[in-house]
Amino acid sequence: MIDGKKATLYSTCLIYYFLILLFLIPFVKAGDIVDSPALTATLTAQEPDPVDQSEEVELRFSIINNGTSPSKNTEFRILTNYPFTIASGEEEIKKKGDIQVYDSKSIETGEAIVKYKLLVNENAFEGEYEITLEYKAEEGISKGNWIEFDPFTVKVGGKATNIIIEETKTDPERIAPGQSGDITLLLANKGANDIEDISIMLNLQNTTDIFPLYTSNEIIIKHLSGGETAQATFSLIVAADADVKIYTIPVKITYNDQRNNEYEKTTYVSIVVDAEPEYVLNVEETEVYKEGQNGNIVVSLSNIGIANINYATLSLLPSSEYTILSSDTVYLGNLESDDYETAQFKIYTNEYIDELPLQFRLMYKDAYNKNYDEEVTLTTKMFTAWEAKKYGFAESGTGFWWFIGIIIIAAGAWYFWKWRKKQLTKR
Repeated sequence: MIDGKKATLYSTCLIYYFLILLFLIPFVKAGDIVDSPALTATLTAQEPDPVDQSEEVELRFSIINNGTSPSKNTEFRILTNYPFTIASGEEEIKKKGDIQVYDSKSIETGEAIVKYKLLVNENAFEGEYEITLEYKAEEGISKGNWIEFDPFTVKVGGKATNIIIEETKTDPERIAPGQSGDITLLLANKGANDIEDISIMLNLQNTTDIFPLYTSNEIIIKHLSGGETAQATFSLIVAADADVKIYTIPVKITYNDQRNNEYEKTTYVSIVVDAEPEYVLNVEETEVYKEGQNGNIVVSLSNIGIANINYATLSLLPSSEYTILSSDTVYLGNLESDDYETAQFKIYTNEYIDELPLQFRLMYKDAYNKNYDEEVTLTTKMFTAWEAKKYGFAESGTGFWWFIGIIIIAAGAWYFWKWRKKQLTKR
């Protein structure tokens, strides 16, 4: 009987409990149970990523309402901790008004975008830092109170482009074929973070004219702090038959950051291979040997150097010793190594001089279009009339004198005959 009474009492209490619940349900707002906004936030972009020290970074958040009712009068606030501060001119609180329920099938999906610009402390270490975004709205679980989203991660430091070749020096500035020289690269760590195991390699595989001499084509620098510079010097030799031109050499740089991430970049340096033009200007032929004579003079220009001589022009300059009868300028064009060209001028000699000076002006360009304008004096031997006859450069006149001699002998013989005839007549 006791057990039966207890069971009856238990059942009665349970019935009363359900009745009380049914009585309270009408006093509970339906919106509190069903109609409620539910906001989620996603960090969709960090620009730049990663961000360096002392730089500004823009964070872009996508806000979506996955609830069943709009989030009314919604505001957002970012909580900044070291190494971040709000950038100048940036508002800490962003008001977005009502955020509708998200609908991916609609043109107006209801997504809201919240952007913040933050400044990174100049002394920040490379790494990942957390950022907190919070919101409040009139309804839902917020009811005017600030609600935090889960923290977001922002990357600081470790840019792959924080090492550059700041300067290149070649000693000598221009290396001649067959000679050696040094090229020094000044590397600068433009980031604030230290980098390790920097490999600088000259890629000489695509040229057969430049080779390492006393060093390898790769140099290793163990450590380079942020903001510091270091030098890498390579000794090179240029082949004796190398072309005179500018050689572009790829430089491959690899290094590691403090988290042992490896980076690689390729840049280029230039090496100027050059040589001073060398030539010989020479009188090849002459038809002028004495004063008062006109004739041609042939002059040759020979390129005896490695570099090309381009756009060469040879001019014969006026002088009191001769008169120019032909054009005074001849265009010779381009002369490669071991090539030559000739120019012909016609002159009249005004007076006798033992060594006739011929004044020439030679203008040309080298392989790098540098202008040269030089005056060169050549001489040609002149002779007296007697010397010219002696050496066969002039008619000796022997036939003429034989003719005169015959006339004199004939005249003498005629006078002798006349005289003899007269003597015979007197007898």
